[in-house]
Amino acid sequence: MKIGGSSPALVPGVQSWSAEDSAQELDGTTAEDGGFEHPDDGLASLRVSAQLVIDITAGDLVSISRGTVVTNLKLYADIGATTPIYTLPVAKVFKSSPKGEINGRFTYDIEIRSVGPYTLADPN
Repeated sequence: MKIGGSSPALVPGVQSWSAEDSAQELDGTTAEDGGFEHPDDGLASLRVSAQLVIDITAGDLVSISRGTVVTNLKLYADIGATTPIYTLPVAKVFKSSPKGEINGRFTYDIEIRSVGPYTLADPN
């Protein structure tokens, strides 16, 4: 995960992320469908779950609370990738689950949703 424009900065401590790209299911069935359903997609949404493990001995602890707005969030396949899989111009944290310190590390599980449009790119 990186945040920023043309030179995005790495979000410290990201251990993993997953994205659920979905759409509202609409009923587009008409008589022309001959008695078979014809589902169609409506509003698109992207939900991102991430786990961050932050080294608090280095002073890197940053509070990530529900309601935090994130701009230019980019999700990459790995740290060396140059093209993001997803780009979210605006996103918002909807769930923040901080966990206690273990061996100098603090863990956050967060859930983020895209606010408005987002893009999907082929990471190859």
